[in-house]
Amino acid sequence: MSLPALPILPPLPPLPDLPDLPSLPRIKLPDLPPPPKLPKISGSIQLFLKVMKLISKMYCYYQKTSLVPEWQAGDVIAQRTQRQATSLFDFIKIQLPGFTLPSIKEIKV
Repeated sequence: MSLPALPILPPLPPLPDLPDLPSLPRIKLPDLPPPPKLPKISGSIQLFLKVMKLISKMYCYYQKTSLVPEWQAGDVIAQRTQRQATSLFDFIKIQLPGFTLPSIKEIKV
């Protein structure tokens, strides 16, 4: 099985030279005055804005944090593990017996 031969495109025709563009006149723009300075905000408004900035940062941190209230922990675990509800095993309280290992307290030389 052989492929048919691909046709060769004809070469581009010669393009005429572009005409010379007319020269544009140079325009001298006036110097603009500096922008006006904003007046200083009074102390109480400035303090209020700082407090609001702090509150907004805390709110953003609260939304992104992985810490959740204890009463909501079961629902969050179920949501993150894609379970539909909590099971009985979630609320089993197991206390392991305490044990100690003998250790060396001091070495006398």
